[in-house]
Parts: sequence; structure tokens; C-alpha cells
Amino acid sequence: MLKVNRGYRRERGWDVVLVESNPSPVGSPKTHEHKMRSRLNGLFLAASIILLLATWDIPIAQSARGHLSAGSGHLNTAGHILPSSDTIYETNFQSGTIEVFSLTGSDLGVFAMPVRPTGLVFDNAGNLYVSSDDRAGYSIEKITPDGTVSVFATSGLSIPHALKFDNAGNLYVTNPGSSTIEKFAPDGVGVVFADQYDGLNYPIDLVFDAAGNLYVSNAHGGGGGGGAIVKLTPDGIGSVFAESGFHTAYGLAMDSAGNLYVSNFDTSTIEKFSPDGTDLGLFASAGLNFPHGMIFDRAGNLYVANNGNSTIEKFSSTGADLGVFANTGSGPHFLTMFAPSHLHFECEALKRQASSAPYRILQDPNASGGAYGLLKATVVGDFVTYKVPIVAAGTYEVKVGIQTRNDKGIFQLAIAGINQGTPQDEYSTTTGYEARDLGAVTFTSTGNTTFQFVVTGRNASSLGYSLAFDYVDLDLVP
Repeated sequence: MLKVNRGYRRERGWDVVLVESNPSPVGSPKTHEHKMRSRLNGLFLAASIILLLATWDIPIAQSARGHLSAGSGHLNTAGHILPSSDTIYETNFQSGTIEVFSLTGSDLGVFAMPVRPTGLVFDNAGNLYVSSDDRAGYSIEKITPDGTVSVFATSGLSIPHALKFDNAGNLYVTNPGSSTIEKFAPDGVGVVFADQYDGLNYPIDLVFDAAGNLYVSNAHGGGGGGGAIVKLTPDGIGSVFAESGFHTAYGLAMDSAGNLYVSNFDTSTIEKFSPDGTDLGLFASAGLNFPHGMIFDRAGNLYVANNGNSTIEKFSSTGADLGVFANTGSGPHFLTMFAPSHLHFECEALKRQASSAPYRILQDPNASGGAYGLLKATVVGDFVTYKVPIVAAGTYEVKVGIQTRNDKGIFQLAIAGINQGTPQDEYSTTTGYEARDLGAVTFTSTGNTTFQFVVTGRNASSLGYSLAFDYVDLDLVP
């Protein structure tokens, strides 16, 4: 089986996929340097090409690992750099930075990042992951909310680009260099999730739908040769979702109705598709200049990284051009916002603030994290208090995982001193684990919040007042 290998040309931080005239066998080795020396395909005039390639060769120093240094005081409020739910984070490939903007377009500053940052994404705990297309060694780095930097992964990467998390906390990255998608477990162990045999052909961006299907933009291939969108099931089975309207398909975004938007690098346009793959035609073109990554805000506005003129363009939900949202560093690539939909806290890992009775962590393989917290309460009024880190303001549905047993009591949860939901009885004739829904709560600010569980009584058949807590879940209410 033969495959036409594509290389990449770097110009002002742009990733332009080039076609070589001589096909080579699938899997034949090609170095990164060779890819970048692939013959130019006529997208730009020769004089411009020479100038831009000369600009690209300027070396960029890699930032030191350890603790992040903010480039602006606005980013380091009360000792925290990340995250904020009301800001847009954007990678500057050429500048080697991540830039941060408020939703009004104010530039909140930049901070140093790996060489050639491409994709970026937050997990639900507020950690930021960034992929680096560094010729000296590809990597994915993890930045904690206090700014500490560590290497999350280095294996299984080949010109890594977009990053996305699934609901189980697994991280997916596109590898244009190997036409694969690598899937990393929360502990950083990676496996190939999909490859060319699943329909991948220089995959660039990713987006999940509500059912857990993964959509991938192929920069090449498809009916018109300018790309295609592949749909992968949660099991990694691929099919063609769309292959019309593409001219080097690049960025992806999905609105709340499930419509898919694709940025076309070559024609500086955005194409729109219905949830069933029907091509709904041109969504936007005004103000676009070699568009890359895209993102929607909660109001339905679309933000697009313009790689060609280092700007972010903003569009309404109907495609009306709202003008330049912000000017960026050189070579903007991808955008992300911190918008956690599900916060999960294992009680054995939560910080215990206080307790009125003996408290300890017990191991149990049947518990969600393999352990649970036990309060050896003996009277009504005994309590345990946790500090729960709220990383984004909003309204959340509160669920508490408990262990039931014949010696358990009844508890009332209070959040920041206010009772939440109704008293819950942990008594049962059999030992097991259950989730109790305690209703919705609104957090108007971020930071550690007090969750206090107080014994209010016990079932007449219960042998005691002890309480056992497995986890706390907060699910964002749309």
C-alpha cells in the first residue's frame, strides 16, 4: 500500500501541509527536517517565502522547568496564575508564549512556555496542558494552578497539535507527523487511539460531541483533496463525517446545537456542518487570515485565531463579523477556555480542615478511588469539615458518594455554613456504595470552600453514628 507523504513548512509559525510528488510506502521513515524541506506548493510568492523562512529560523529559547514566571502581574493574583473561567488562553507558536485575554479583549499578559507551543487544554481541576512542536523533542507539559511546570508526556508524539480531554479524564493529541491520535491516561501512559487505517491523514484538530464521539480534521485527503472530517466512536472506530468544502481543513469547533465548524487554512474561510454531516455552506470569511484554532464562548460567539496577521477575530452565532477581538503574539495557533463541566473530588484526597471525632482513611477496592474517609462519630453533632477547591464560579449539582452499612448515622451537609439538600441516612443492612443527590448550589467566586458533614441522628436499627464518605461530585448546570 502506498501513501503520499506530506511535509510541513513553517512560515511565521504557520503549519502549511505540503505534498511531495513522489509517494513513499506507509510507515517509511522521514525526519522532521526532511518534512520541512519539502517542495513548496505555490501558496505564496517566492520572495515572500524566502523572507518568511528566514524569519522562522530565528531560534527561540526554551523556558526553564519548575515554576512558571508570569509576564504580567495581572496573571499572578493571590499567588495563582491559573485558571480563570472568564478568559481566553491562546498559544503563539512563533513567539513561544501563551497569551491571556479577558472576554472584553483586554490583553492580560503572557507567560513563558515550551518552544513552538501548539495545542492547549484545561482539565477539570484547572491544570493546563500544552503540546510543544519542539524539533529538539516533542512534549506535552502540565502547568498546575500555582504555576508549577512538569512534563506530562514525551512518547507517542509526532508534531503534536490539538489536545482534548474526554469525560473520563483521558487526554487525546493529534499527531500530523504520523497520522495518529495518541490517547493518554491520567497517569501519562499513552496508546495509539486511531491511525491512518481509521481514516486519519495529517490530523490537526479535535472536538468531542455530547455522546463522546471524537471529530478530527484531516488537513489532506477527502473528495476534493483539501481535507476531510473523520468521526471516531468512543471505541476508536472511524468513518467519514464530511469531505466537502475543505481547503486544508484545520481548526474545529462545535456549538451547543451540535453543529460543527471547520476553518480552511488555504481559503481563509469557515465552513459549517449540521450534526448529521450536511454541508451548510460558508459560515464566515470576513476578517479571516489563514485561520487556525477556534472556540465558542457561553454566549455562542466564535473566536478564531488568525495565523496570518496575528489576531483573534470574533463572530456572532449567526456569522456576523464582530471585528478584531485582540491582537496576539506571532503565529497564534489554538484557543481554549476554562469551563469545567464536572468536578470530582475523592474524599481521601481532600484536605480535612477539622473533625470532632476520630477520622481516618480506609482502603477498599469497591470505593471509587480505592479508598474512603471514615468519621468514627459517637454522638449527634459530631462533624468532619473538608476544604473543597472551587476552580470556577457557577451553579453546580452536588452529589456525594457514601458507604452504607449497619453502623452508620444520618448526616446533613452544609456548604459555607448553609445547609445543602436534606439529611441523608447511611444505614443499610448490607455494605455498599451509593451516590446521593443534594441539589444545586451556586458559587459566586473561586477558592477553597467549606463542606461540613454533621451527624444529625441515626436510624433506629443502626448500631452507631459513624459516617463514611467516598467522593464529592459537582456537575455544572448549563
